[in-house]
Amino acid sequence: MKNYLSFNLAFNTISTLHTFGRPLEFNPHIHMLVCQDALNLRKDSIKSLAYMDFNKLRKTWMYQILDLLDRKINTRQFHALKNYLYKNYPDGFYVYAKEPKKDQSEDDVDDTVAYITRYTNRPVMAESRIVEYNDTTKMIHWFYNRHEDDKRIDVTERVERFIQKVIRHCPDENFKMTRYYGFYSNRSTRHYNRMAELLAHKQKKETQYKKERQAIAKIQIQKTHFRYFMIQSFQRDPIKCRCGMIMNYAETYNPFEGGRKNDIPYKERCIYT
Repeated sequence: MKNYLSFNLAFNTISTLHTFGRPLEFNPHIHMLVCQDALNLRKDSIKSLAYMDFNKLRKTWMYQILDLLDRKINTRQFHALKNYLYKNYPDGFYVYAKEPKKDQSEDDVDDTVAYITRYTNRPVMAESRIVEYNDTTKMIHWFYNRHEDDKRIDVTERVERFIQKVIRHCPDENFKMTRYYGFYSNRSTRHYNRMAELLAHKQKKETQYKKERQAIAKIQIQKTHFRYFMIQSFQRDPIKCRCGMIMNYAETYNPFEGGRKNDIPYKERCIYT
């Protein structure tokens, strides 16, 4: 992740490292929020990436992790472990990522951002998961919902054992659990400002295009109106007076129904819709 410039594209990402799972076991994993738009440095334009090959992502993730560890460890034992992993995990390391919906709305995007944001400041364990602590027996009762089927699992254990599970996930002093790359990094102000300008221009174009589509849709809807149909077919506006003034609809009634007024049905069905 150190070099976010690839193929003349500048990406931006927020990543959060977690070392724990729901049962408080050691389960290191990273949550990542990746911007769908990237900055094409060569063309000075926005490149939208609506699709990502998650199969390739798994293998790339595996390669990057093992390569970084190999540089730090660089022992014969680790080389053997790396060869073992490549042989037994040909599909790469585990990556959980859903493909975007075709009809995804802004609300879905907001939910995703809220989900990732919640994870950036999530503690190892919420206090609400502690059911009871017995000061006499020094036993604590807590629970978690199993990730596979969301089934509740209750755990009762010695408080010392529980504390050991929690404190091993405390990061070292000054260790950053959340990292910012690309435009989110403070060192990328120039790229961020240019991306903001391009996005503003893109949004302006999309807004204009939306207004044009609304105008076209309005014309299409008008074609089903009685008044529009009369003008198109007979070149006569049924509510336009001979003097040139547009008449205001007052009321109408059906003489065969005893003079009962039916203003709204006639007005809505025949004149406007």
